[in-house]
Amino acid sequence: KEIVHYILYGCVFKLEISILIAITLPEERKMEGHKHSNIDQQETELFNQYAAEYTEKYDYPHCYEIMAYDFKKGTQFLKNALGSVLDMGCGNGNLYPLIYPMSTSYFGIDFSKSLVEMARNQSIRSGDCFEVANIKNTGLKSNSFDTIISYGVLHHTIEHVTILKEMYRLLKPGGHIILYEPNRDAVFIEMLRYFRKCLDKKFSSNQKSFSKKEIESLFARSGFEPVHCVYSLYALGFFADIKYKFLPKSITNFLYQIARQVEKAIEQIPGNFIKKQAFAINFIGKKTMAEGDGLI
Repeated sequence: KEIVHYILYGCVFKLEISILIAITLPEERKMEGHKHSNIDQQETELFNQYAAEYTEKYDYPHCYEIMAYDFKKGTQFLKNALGSVLDMGCGNGNLYPLIYPMSTSYFGIDFSKSLVEMARNQSIRSGDCFEVANIKNTGLKSNSFDTIISYGVLHHTIEHVTILKEMYRLLKPGGHIILYEPNRDAVFIEMLRYFRKCLDKKFSSNQKSFSKKEIESLFARSGFEPVHCVYSLYALGFFADIKYKFLPKSITNFLYQIARQVEKAIEQIPGNFIKKQAFAINFIGKKTMAEGDGLI
């Protein structure tokens, strides 16, 4: 009971801090990422610099398990049958072991040479590959993939419609895009992200997050039909990006198991208000026509 009380007290405290920041947060700081003139270069340099540390994070079992849990929330809607897959922003290839059994072929691209080199170190299926490429203009053939996966990529960019239109071009008619992005509908979590931007130099100041309505608008402008949306990661969101080196593994595992039970309980609560207070939003869109047919 005492542990539950501490968790609830922590959530209330975070909410109070978030509301305070929301009141005082200058509008200029919210838009800071959009004022940079060379976002692509900044993000590439950041990920090249911290590639090894980013990869090390997934040596912690709970971090990888949470990513897998979040990832499968999106693929379950497609019954885990993805066909030919383009992993757009594949990073170090950490999703490949999850995508491989669900797909007939895999192609991963990323703008970070360091991360792509790490991705190539793993054992892969014959014909699958990882390449360095610009997601705004991949140079790949139109109508080539059944599924495009973009796991936490779009929020590192500012040309969202351009990137989504490139995804639309690459998908076969009837193909699906699966987006996994930070959720802006959860106000206090959004404010925690602001804190991290201020304090953590490895957390890009160019990052943003998306509301459900904003993704629907981006899909409409890019030609996609929205077909499914699910919020993901509540209690588990506090563990997803943290290695907890300062705690003994036994305590970390104990807290993680509690977070898993809290996560399951929250997911069973009816209504949309609680569900929107998640760290992530997973969105699936469908290409309903051939590339170029009626799309502006």
